[in-house]
Amino acid sequence: MDPTSGEDQNTNMVVVPQEDLDHNHVKPKETFRNYQEIKETLKELNLEAKSELALMIELVGKAKKIINSQDYSETELLDILTDLNDRVEQIDVGREFAKIGA
Repeated sequence: MDPTSGEDQNTNMVVVPQEDLDHNHVKPKETFRNYQEIKETLKELNLEAKSELALMIELVGKAKKIINSQDYSETELLDILTDLNDRVEQIDVGREFAKIGA
């Protein structure tokens, strides 16, 4: 196609082999790991998988500790409260999404 002809240039096509379109050749056990395997990998990396609720409880505890400490850090508290706010907003959006019946 001549780019100066003014023709629609969105007609580029890519040839995809049929085997790439056939999802039957993908075996979930080879491609994906279950939750327990992921948790074990994270544990090996000294990381821990936590639920949103557990994270929010932890954040509230950290905020209380900062507020009650003699060495009050507004920046650290603001970071914690911002993170907590983001998590609460996700829950609010999820509840609104559930209300629409999706």
